[in-house]
Amino acid sequence: MKEGDFDHFTVDLDGHRLFLTAEANGLVVVFDTQATKLVHTIRGIEAPHSMVYRPDLKRLFVVDGDASEIKVYETTTYRLVGHVPLHIDADSQAYDPESKLMYVVSGGREAHTPYSYVSIVDTTESKKIRDMKIDANWLEALALEKRARLFVNITAENAVGVMDRDSDTIKAKWPIPGETQQNLPLFLDEPNHRLLLTTRKSPRLVAIDSESGR
Repeated sequence: MKEGDFDHFTVDLDGHRLFLTAEANGLVVVFDTQATKLVHTIRGIEAPHSMVYRPDLKRLFVVDGDASEIKVYETTTYRLVGHVPLHIDADSQAYDPESKLMYVVSGGREAHTPYSYVSIVDTTESKKIRDMKIDANWLEALALEKRARLFVNITAENAVGVMDRDSDTIKAKWPIPGETQQNLPLFLDEPNHRLLLTTRKSPRLVAIDSESGR
């Protein structure tokens, strides 16, 4: 085993399982949350990042950045059952439980392009529907609103982009405070109209009004 952190995680609440991506080791490790012990290791992934678990299908969708795809696993046997091709350096994602659509960031710096993509994947059919192109070479986390908006950390510009999911266009860009840079994680507190993000330089927690951008 190599040294390295856990990148992303997701949970199977009914099955009492926690899925963690060990990126440097190319593994997804599965823990029993009641017994607090390791119960399985999924191997054969190049660079596992974010994940979605569909309890109704008993399927785990793992974004593999180096393979530029989503690997789909049946989670009773942990058998690989599908692939969804994406662009280079696929990483963060956001999932809409109503439409069953998965929005995945890719492209940019590692792809050596001045633009990035947010790819839309139908998890029921395990296929990509379309790409939304964004003219920035570094995107990070996404956050979905129940309305037609998608928030995206445009890290290259130290800003949050407000996208219209129906028209695939950015309607606004909200800069983060000038003393902060490299906005990475992003969370939407929708009932209280707050976007919460953290920055790497300097390490801060930033709260933004999700209606006004203030």
